[in-house]
Amino acid sequence: MAYAPIAAIIPQYDEQTGYYLKFYIPNTTTPISMATDSTGATLLAKCQLDNDGFPTTDGTQLFIPHVNQAYDAYLFPSAALADANDTTNARRIAQNSNVNTKGTQGNPYEFDTCYDFVNNLPYDYLKNGDFIRVNGRTVLNDGMGATYQVTNTSPNFRRNYENYIPVNGDGADAGVTLWAVLKDGFKRDFKAQPIEIIAHRGFNDLGVQNTISNYSAASKYPCDAFETDWQITSDGFGVLYHDLTLDEDTSGTGAIKNNTFDYVRNLTFSELGTGFWADKIRISKVEDFFEVAARFNKRVYIEIKDYRQIEDIQLLLDVIVLYDWESMTNISSFRVDDVVEVRNRNKKISVGWLTTNLNSSQEDIDFDKLQKLKLADVLIVDQIMIQFPAVQQKAYDAGVGVAAWGIQYEKDIQETLAVNVPRLIVDNPNHPLLTRGQQNVTY
Repeated sequence: MAYAPIAAIIPQYDEQTGYYLKFYIPNTTTPISMATDSTGATLLAKCQLDNDGFPTTDGTQLFIPHVNQAYDAYLFPSAALADANDTTNARRIAQNSNVNTKGTQGNPYEFDTCYDFVNNLPYDYLKNGDFIRVNGRTVLNDGMGATYQVTNTSPNFRRNYENYIPVNGDGADAGVTLWAVLKDGFKRDFKAQPIEIIAHRGFNDLGVQNTISNYSAASKYPCDAFETDWQITSDGFGVLYHDLTLDEDTSGTGAIKNNTFDYVRNLTFSELGTGFWADKIRISKVEDFFEVAARFNKRVYIEIKDYRQIEDIQLLLDVIVLYDWESMTNISSFRVDDVVEVRNRNKKISVGWLTTNLNSSQEDIDFDKLQKLKLADVLIVDQIMIQFPAVQQKAYDAGVGVAAWGIQYEKDIQETLAVNVPRLIVDNPNHPLLTRGQQNVTY
């Protein structure tokens, strides 16, 4: 068995400063050597704790002890007692503990594809010397793959893929830097995905946007997901509504967040006049939205529009968890702070940053911040995406997904597909290009 650390960080035994740490085969006094790292190149029979209670290799150099089997551990008050294996006055600090070998060469952190690696790398506990394996570059079963070792402990080294060194002779990609593999594999993995058709507010052109009747109608067309806008009422109810005020589209006035739910739900939509449907179609609760999404098994994209305070976002997250729809939800906003708030409160839901502006260098998009959020997308208005197709490469290199919104006409769809955007947020479902069998992007 390979050597593995006894802890994720250097252990501290602050009540036994100056003591000596030693490992044994469980329930015996047969010693086990400890290693200073996962390679096992340097072995120690015992180690001394410093004045703060941390293990050291020589009295000063701190380290995490590594062992290669189950163990008992003792702290001895003197070197002589440790050498004599006299546990009478020693303190046992571990009994028959199993070593965690994850991250060793024999048991690396394993990922199916480059896309899987970028989104699921265990940043929080990956450490210098650990091994990871990417089984293939893409979902196309291309047969590629290799094992890599982390070889740098500089700040943020986990996110600098140039610090992952290929292990020679292991896999078709052996000798190829992980950075080079990711730039190819992650990009192609995205482009190999089927196009995702997202019904913008339930396909805007079908009827009254953001209403349950519109989403029910959208389900009759080829679409993979529903998009909506979320706001909160003054008494804490989440509702579906786009504009920041009620004045233009309804019989009401003022902002959603300044009105109670009872007031909001009794309003009528101006476009329906006073006919039969005016009394039937009303502003919907977010719970109703998840009911219809679950009924038709659709992913959901939710844009945060407005709230009383940023903490209100938790109310939306609670509903998503209640419906067990975390893996099927993307929450986006034009405000980066909203996106960060979602990620801080929930690690499973994918997040997206919305933008309508982009300059020729794409410096408007903080790809580094989006990469650190994980499961992150940038949602760009389609005409900007068409104008600056190079943003695709920057997004792929950073492990960030891309979607285009504002798509209304057949020409928009054709041009967006031409720059290999995998997700389309569409207003009108009546386009011949939105037919099954044509939903693959070439590369």
